[in-house]
This record gives sequence, C-alpha cells and structure tokens, in this order.
Amino acid sequence: MALTTDTRLRYIPEERDTIMLSNAAVIASVSGSSHGEKAAIFLACREIIIDFLRLHEPPFIARLYRDRIEMWLNLENWQP
Repeated sequence: MALTTDTRLRYIPEERDTIMLSNAAVIASVSGSSHGEKAAIFLACREIIIDFLRLHEPPFIARLYRDRIEMWLNLENWQP
C-alpha cells in the first residue's frame, strides 16, 4: 500500500496505468493544506484505512478525507 498527497495521479495515464498494472493499493489524501496536517489526517484515520484495505482488493486508487475513504478507481472501472 502507498500513501500519497498527489491527487493528480488518477488523471496521468502513465501513473494511473502503472498503479493498476502493478496491483498497487494507493490512498491519496485530499484533505489538509500543509504536510503536517496531511500527516495528522493519515494517522487519525489509520483504523479507517486498515478497514478499507481489508474490504478492497488491489489494484485501486482511493481518496482519503478527514473522516472517510472513497474508492476513486479500481480494476472494474479502469480504462487503460
């Protein structure tokens, strides 16, 4: 699993396709303005992240908010 603050990776074909072809689980933080705030959100949401990982098989890209995770792209809706 990878955690990132790069929310553009879904829209960059080379990055998106590499994630999907490598069977990666990527969670992108869309909340927080500073690096410290984003890190705090990742830490505060660790149980939510663990539960999400138990429920969803890679590959996927998901968005992490302050209180939830939403699936952004998975194998079923990926168009290479």
